[in-house]
Amino acid sequence: MVLRKGSGTLCEALLMVEAFHKSIIFPNKQIAETHKMTKDGHLLESETYVGGHVEALESGVFRADIPCKFRMDVETLEQLKNEVKETLTHSLIHEMEIDIETLENLDEVVTEVQDKLFELVNAPIRNENPKIYHLDVGAMYPNIILTNRLQPPAVIQEEDCLACAYNTPDAKCKREMNWVWRGELIPAKRGEYERVMQQLEQERFGKPPKPFHSLPKEQRLAIEKKRVQDYCRKAYGKLHLTRVEEKTSLICERENGFYVNTVRTFRDRRYDYKAMLKKAKNDLSLIPSDDVSAIKSGQARVVLYESLQIAHKCILNSFYGYVMRKGSRWFSMEMAGIVCHTGANIITEARQLVERIGRPLELDTDGIWCLLPSSFPENYSIKTKSGKSITISYPGAMLNAIVKDKFTNDQYHSLKDDGTYEISSENSIFFEVDGPYLAMILPASKEEGKKLKKRYAVFNFDGSLAELKGFEVKRRGELNIIKEFQKDVFKAFLGGHDLQSAYESVAKVADSWLDVLHSKGGNLRTDELFDLIAENRSMSRKLEDYGTQKSTSITTAKRLAEFLGPDMVKNAGLACRFLISHYPPFTPVTERTIPLAIFQAEPKVTSHYLRKWTLCDKISPENINIRELIDWQYYLERLGSCIQKIVTIPAALQGIPNPVPRVAHPDWLENLRRRKIEMAAQPKITDIFKKVAPTTPKSTRSQKNTPLRKRPMPAIFEDDRRRENLDDEIMEIDVDGNPIKRKRVEDDSTVVPITPSRLTGWIKKKKDTVTATPVSSTQSQQQSAALPARKTWSKNGFHEWLTYMKKKWSRMRADRKAHKRNLLHSSSKGSSTPRAGMTNLDQMLAYNRQRIQSEFWHIIQINETKTPGVFDVFALVDGNMRRFMLNVPRIIYINDINERLPLAKNGRRVQKILPKMQACHNLYEYIIDETELAANISEFNKQLCAGNIIGIYETEIPLLFRAFVQMGATCRINSLANTYRLEQFERVLGSDVAYADLESFRTVFFYEYSQGSRTVIGLISPKSKQGFLFVVNKARIDLHNLTTLVTTEFNKFVEKRGSDYFPFDCEGIEMEAIQTTSIKEAAKQISNVLKGIRINPAEPILLTMLCSRPSKDVLEMIPAMKDFPHVLIRISEPPNLMNTLDWGNQMAKRVVHHFMNSFAYLIDYLAIAHYVGIPVGNLPEDSISLALDIIYARNLQQHNHILWASKSNRPDFGGKEADDLRLYADWDNVSFKQHHGRVINHERLEQKNCIAELEIGAVAVNALIQNIRIVEAEGSSESIGFVNSVANAAIDKLVAKGMRPTTTITDFDEAASVSDALRVLRHVFHELIKDIHVNESACADQLVIHMYRWMCDPKSLMYNPAIVSSVNILMRKLCLLLVTEVNRMGGNVIYCSFSRIVLSTGNPESTRSRLFISSLIESLSLKPIFAALQLVPLRLWDACLWIDPTNFAAIGFREEEKENDEIVVDERIEMKFAMIERLPEKCQKAFSQVVTGYMMLTATKIRENISDEELESFCQETLSNELSPRLFQITERLIKIRHILNSEYREANLVEGEDDPNFDVAVEFVKAICKALSLDKMIAEPIENLRSQLIQMLSTNLPTSALEWHPPSSVCVLENLFCSFCNRCIDLDLCAHLFEDGTGFRCSLCNSEISKEIIEELLLERLSKMVTAFTLQDKRCVQCKQLATRFLARYCECSNRYELVIPKSEFFETLRTMKVISKKHGLSNVEFAVQWQLNCFTL
Repeated sequence: MVLRKGSGTLCEALLMVEAFHKSIIFPNKQIAETHKMTKDGHLLESETYVGGHVEALESGVFRADIPCKFRMDVETLEQLKNEVKETLTHSLIHEMEIDIETLENLDEVVTEVQDKLFELVNAPIRNENPKIYHLDVGAMYPNIILTNRLQPPAVIQEEDCLACAYNTPDAKCKREMNWVWRGELIPAKRGEYERVMQQLEQERFGKPPKPFHSLPKEQRLAIEKKRVQDYCRKAYGKLHLTRVEEKTSLICERENGFYVNTVRTFRDRRYDYKAMLKKAKNDLSLIPSDDVSAIKSGQARVVLYESLQIAHKCILNSFYGYVMRKGSRWFSMEMAGIVCHTGANIITEARQLVERIGRPLELDTDGIWCLLPSSFPENYSIKTKSGKSITISYPGAMLNAIVKDKFTNDQYHSLKDDGTYEISSENSIFFEVDGPYLAMILPASKEEGKKLKKRYAVFNFDGSLAELKGFEVKRRGELNIIKEFQKDVFKAFLGGHDLQSAYESVAKVADSWLDVLHSKGGNLRTDELFDLIAENRSMSRKLEDYGTQKSTSITTAKRLAEFLGPDMVKNAGLACRFLISHYPPFTPVTERTIPLAIFQAEPKVTSHYLRKWTLCDKISPENINIRELIDWQYYLERLGSCIQKIVTIPAALQGIPNPVPRVAHPDWLENLRRRKIEMAAQPKITDIFKKVAPTTPKSTRSQKNTPLRKRPMPAIFEDDRRRENLDDEIMEIDVDGNPIKRKRVEDDSTVVPITPSRLTGWIKKKKDTVTATPVSSTQSQQQSAALPARKTWSKNGFHEWLTYMKKKWSRMRADRKAHKRNLLHSSSKGSSTPRAGMTNLDQMLAYNRQRIQSEFWHIIQINETKTPGVFDVFALVDGNMRRFMLNVPRIIYINDINERLPLAKNGRRVQKILPKMQACHNLYEYIIDETELAANISEFNKQLCAGNIIGIYETEIPLLFRAFVQMGATCRINSLANTYRLEQFERVLGSDVAYADLESFRTVFFYEYSQGSRTVIGLISPKSKQGFLFVVNKARIDLHNLTTLVTTEFNKFVEKRGSDYFPFDCEGIEMEAIQTTSIKEAAKQISNVLKGIRINPAEPILLTMLCSRPSKDVLEMIPAMKDFPHVLIRISEPPNLMNTLDWGNQMAKRVVHHFMNSFAYLIDYLAIAHYVGIPVGNLPEDSISLALDIIYARNLQQHNHILWASKSNRPDFGGKEADDLRLYADWDNVSFKQHHGRVINHERLEQKNCIAELEIGAVAVNALIQNIRIVEAEGSSESIGFVNSVANAAIDKLVAKGMRPTTTITDFDEAASVSDALRVLRHVFHELIKDIHVNESACADQLVIHMYRWMCDPKSLMYNPAIVSSVNILMRKLCLLLVTEVNRMGGNVIYCSFSRIVLSTGNPESTRSRLFISSLIESLSLKPIFAALQLVPLRLWDACLWIDPTNFAAIGFREEEKENDEIVVDERIEMKFAMIERLPEKCQKAFSQVVTGYMMLTATKIRENISDEELESFCQETLSNELSPRLFQITERLIKIRHILNSEYREANLVEGEDDPNFDVAVEFVKAICKALSLDKMIAEPIENLRSQLIQMLSTNLPTSALEWHPPSSVCVLENLFCSFCNRCIDLDLCAHLFEDGTGFRCSLCNSEISKEIIEELLLERLSKMVTAFTLQDKRCVQCKQLATRFLARYCECSNRYELVIPKSEFFETLRTMKVISKKHGLSNVEFAVQWQLNCFTL
């Protein structure tokens, strides 16, 4: 039975036995996974690993007595010489296991080897006899397994390490190893494949027709495969894609080594049998020749041991292949790939070394055949002190040293008896040297560029054949003539004394066998001829099983059946012996076979069938000439092909003429020979010219890192670039090939440089001729004289030709530049141009207009005017400030049901994507001036109300926003005018040209601060070195010398930040103080100062303003400032700065400090303006929101979307946005019943394991970017889901049936309504993230950080609640996936929200818990779906009692070891319980003492490593002995003062006119303390009994529901609140401020105060949405929970009553909470609105 099993089955049986003895559970048999997808969405048809590398490098005959050429690498020889002693020592110790101390002449051998290597270094190029070696690795694959401790269970994932008990910082058990994966993929992507499957699900197959899903699995797979192949063939033109990837797998070195030990035991047993075989052979050689019995017995032992070691070898090698066997229990593609990849790397390293010291001939999977010079060190004998000698091979030791350096496993773990692991270095991979040999013959391939692998013949020095591999002589069914030829030809290679004579010797053998065929076997008998040329084939199947296939064997079988009967071929295994006939001619070989059995029949039968098969009428019983029937040309080709492979082609490749002329060379070989001759005669162009490295500009500023650049130079068009590149690409070189550096010819400085844009209108098109300034005859003669006579390469030589061409190229370059100058000169003269006759002034003005038109216009500020639609614009053009008026028209879109004919002049029909993916029927675009909008829009609104118009779009978009979107910060203009229209400007991308920087302006700093009747105004102009301080006060004040103050503060600032901080010189500013008594007088003087500063109206002056008043009030106060573009510095000055005695000097110093800091703000503002494309003067306080609005709007327009921008809280959806309030009034989103971002929350007391709190960042961006992966993780796909617009097109037809014509799926599905908009938004942030990683853009980083806040802010112009809802769903799904992944990796998530996650690490030790968290974060970052998440560890606790984020207690221990070895434990307690904040302070203190005391006692006890039973007993004893008496005592005290506490509570917390009869301080305390303690499962039941007893003591009349603790029904949290001080978003819990001292709201990050007006506005808006949601809610059945579909029905169809979806109690509780908050913080408007709503709903 054992002999019938395969080697893989034997391996598995042996492993199962070993696993059983080790108590290891058998894995299930491997089942192939179907429908496996790659990461990029391709279906995987098959996958495997890349195996060992086999390659033939040379062809021909190589003999040890025929010299070869060697070119040795000197550096390699020097390195080998320096490492001789180390190499030999390693081989002796590790391979031969010999002690170095026992050797006598090791140093002499080292010196001898070094001397030989030194001789090779002196003469590295040699022509000497070679030595042929075979360097192979003994048992390579098993030893790789043993060295690296490879086994299928050891291939692990990162999460396995996370849950491992040995996962410590100093652990070395995780070993990373590489392997190469290869997969066959289908070209179709996931979306295409799923659409094909969706189509199959709709079809039926078979008879009777059955749905696809009901078919058998095999049939479904076959249909699916065929359908997908048909699709790929049509769509991609191919069926498969092959992909090769290098992967890294983790190998656990601590894994139970039963697999490795099994392999090692089997290997050692084979070594034992090899030793027995060696001993048996030695014993056999010592037996006398006359002892026949002993010889027979000895030979039997040799055969036995030889068989045993070969059998063990086969099974040993199968341990590697078994892991990839289908259905194996220990299956591991990774392990097989690692073994092969490591083996290939070993052979590659050996090849690289051999190539530098010899010549490699053939690469095998486990070895290399090579030639080494005969003078290379070989074998050496080393004497030992015992008198024995040891032979060591230097080539083998040399290769083993490389294996030791690069393939040693330094992380090998060995399990010791005490259960610990010993880490050591392991390497059992050793090269073995076979040889040297006399000769090696390597055949060649008949195809160009290919080699024949694993085919060679090797001879020993005694002439015996050492190894023959891959040739036909060892194959069955091959022609005997080829076999006989190969038997003779290989020995013939040993003849002769050189290559020429050797091939002549071989040619004689080849010619003798060719003569046999050319003579048609004249000297052979018929049976001998048949034996030589007859072919033998065996048919593995029955003849009928082959069907319509064609082959020589099938034809022979059919013909045998004709004359022997069909019974001869009805079984499998038929032996077919046949010849190839020449007849019938011009037919395939498969139809010309003749069975040899026909020639054994009677002549009549033979002639009958031969005539039938050959169609030859000459055949008769008397005339059967076999030699005339045979196709001799066929057999000549067969033998000639073999001769080509073995003799003629290898001879040609070795430079020997064709030794067998009758066998011609293939055409490619002749072409190869000719190319070698031509390459030797003609040099390559790369030998003449050399490539010059590109020169880098000598600029120290990097445009990538510096967002602000100098003012851009005039535009350069593509035509100019092509001409300049043509000039620059010509690089002159000297005779030696070095580049010649020449100075560039400079243009005349008096000529203004121009570009084609400056000649617009001056030069005609190509069909018009432009006459340049004529060149005089003298100049032409000089030019022709300067150019020498024409030289050619063939006549004059290369150097003279090159000198002539250099001069010609220089002349051509000069002519091109002169032509440009002549064009400008002729244009300025006016000759031959349409402007001939113009005056010089007219020409100058025209030129200036063209120059300004071709410049980039940097928009600095756009201001609104009193006229709607007209704006005042400041722009920087060519270094000058231009001010002009801009008319921005209103563009509206009307979606009409009916077609409008005729169209108005300002209207046109367009095709765009409407908001909410509404159906586009007849969409028209109208361009209307803002002044005419009111008159035109009224008519459209009438038709909108009548239902003729579906929607009117973009009526609410601010015109200033439209100007930002279209113009950007830098633009071009089509034509000049006094008043410009928006369509005249074309935006220029920020990546194409830089925005204006600080060096482009003359900045003037303006500061204003007012407090009561006092005002301080500062005005500083650094360019003019002037500064003014205006003090408005009723009385004069004493001021110090302001100039000295400026100088002192300037020097301090320079010492702190450096002089490079200032963009220009700010030193030496003279400050003057001006004191007035009225603000009007100060304004007049400021106006005069500004007029004096601005001498030239076009001077680019930029006013930077820092004001305490609104900027509009300041501009109205000082009208002269309106003539300057200004930038507001957003700094909030603290109040009451002038309350000090020396307030004047303090304010003066403050003005100077703000002036110096203003440059940093300006640099940031200019960077944002450049990146986003917003005029720097229009940056608002929340510039990030406006930036995202603009970027998103531009991308929507690029994707042909209509914008829904609006200043109100509701987007502009065409005038019908008020019809669907469900998007704005979803109760789950607007109510305060729970925290907005909470995903999961588990009430828990964790004391045995550490608990970690992590901050989660960028959840919204990650969810948006990874939308597709999130959908795929749910088992769906973006291609076939409802969020796909293509899929929605078919659904729309179903939805529209029975409804209005305009109804679509988007009216019912929010995800479908924003699918395209969400896709564009994903594209926007994908580009931003790409910019962050590629260019390290800080602006893009800020935009990404504020993405979610911008999206959720109703004040954002592009706010869309449907997008917010979709992103919130994606965020929730992403967090759920994160929770699942964390739990899978060994953690246990307790709480998760959009901003943080609390989890149990599963480890009681803090050190291992920290390692677990770091490994967890690293592992999550490697997964694409979580790659963008920012996980930051915040806290680590040893014990935690968790109810919710507002009710928890945590304890942390930290051990510190002092100098006297004393360990001190530092306790850290963090506690927050909102559930007791309404209780008196004494109750809160008692609650804290009881809870923290119990946690500290149990946590301290757990640190003693007690068992669970002991811990449970301790907890119950603590409860009965300490907690229960303490709680009874507290309850008795509460009963005594019960009425006093309740009355104090009502006075402090209840609003006037309200009462809370269910609130009792004592009851609330008992409920809270019992709820907290009941989380400990060990005392949960006793705590419930205790609660009942305490409630009985209180003797309360409250209902049962009021006696149990419930979480608060409303948690008033304002999400994504923007703090203007720290520029970050926070979640503000208003309920948390109810019981704090003070009434202000503060940022939780920077502690700055948040305006009450902002809070009040948000609460009023939230209240409006809640009331709307409550009013528009549905009713549902109390029993079946079905929503009511009939408006007036009082009962459901199941006869049960309806109830409100939103309980009235919940709504009222929310209103009461808001009322308490408003009363506590003085929010009068909110209080009034809430009270009014309560009055309305209680009537």
